[in-house]
Amino acid sequence: MTAAADDNPPPAAATTTATDPTFRNYTPARAAAYARARGSYPAALYDVILARHAQTGGQQGTILDVGCGPGNMLRELAPAFERAIGCDAGEEMVEAHWFDMPAFWKQAAQLVKPGGSVAIFAKCSFFCHPSTPNIATVQRVFDTFERVSLAPHSLPGNRLCRDFYRDLALPWQSDNPSPEFPEALFERHTWNVDGALDGPDGDDFFGGSVMLTPAKIAELLASTGPVQRWREAHPREAGTEMDAVAVMLRELEGVVGVGGEVRMGMGYALLFFKRR
Repeated sequence: MTAAADDNPPPAAATTTATDPTFRNYTPARAAAYARARGSYPAALYDVILARHAQTGGQQGTILDVGCGPGNMLRELAPAFERAIGCDAGEEMVEAHWFDMPAFWKQAAQLVKPGGSVAIFAKCSFFCHPSTPNIATVQRVFDTFERVSLAPHSLPGNRLCRDFYRDLALPWQSDNPSPEFPEALFERHTWNVDGALDGPDGDDFFGGSVMLTPAKIAELLASTGPVQRWREAHPREAGTEMDAVAVMLRELEGVVGVGGEVRMGMGYALLFFKRR
């Protein structure tokens, strides 16, 4: 997800190529399911973004959400600005890890006024709360599913997101860098890496944690690109007891019990840039 504040009118020829074949082909029904499953981002993350934007001289005129999907984030941040704009390529659901980043930065330089901000942020991996019984075994079920079972169906963008945008191309790291977003003004924020409790009191995740039932876990996983690509590659198994998600949930229930809930949080990454 990317948001740019204090934008200029977009140039007529502005386009940004995205590389995920799954979300490019989303139907309205699948987009609605995505919106239900994913929800929005925690208020704590929005607070950091808005605070850093204001503290670095940003104005509250316009916010532009590039690759807005169903608009979950934009609805949350819009009240802080006079005008809110969301753009997406039709039914496409695009996030920063699918962008052609050098092209993105060239267009961002045209869109964002000097003093404006670009915030690129994402939800990363799931983590069990340390209070979870048998936490090592439970976390291993999730990690094996993500990093082994789904590995053949994970694209580079999935791995970028999973690794907290550590290797996302930055504006000064290309053969034709974008000097409008200098490295000296760049900030990288990560929370809950490897399951660390980065909440304000040190007893919960940054952004909080939730109790997830197997049904909710299945709904969340079904909205991810790797799961959807696995199901497209295994149409006979999809939706049956041999579905990748169903197999993982049986392994999970073998540890936490049938119908047992798991307390979980998300990792978050925020890359914050200023327009010179």
